[in-house]
Amino acid sequence: MPGMVPRMQKPDKKVWVAVLSSLLITGLGQVYVGEWRKGIAFFVGTFSIGYLMSYYFDYGTIMLFGTVMAVISAYDAYLTLIKRLR
Repeated sequence: MPGMVPRMQKPDKKVWVAVLSSLLITGLGQVYVGEWRKGIAFFVGTFSIGYLMSYYFDYGTIMLFGTVMAVISAYDAYLTLIKRLR
């Protein structure tokens, strides 16, 4: 109707779900946000590099690498969803 202001729609994606899912499984937050190619790249890249690192580094270093990649993935999912919600 003319002169009526449309209500703000509630976003269907939640930021905390994207961040938490990326922290649990690297790249899952990107898939949740809708960037499935980036999510698969995060997952496959982290898994592949971690596998290659297993020949040269100890378990603690590999786990540190996986944790750092999960945090990077979560931060990327956060930024991507914040930009989409604006």
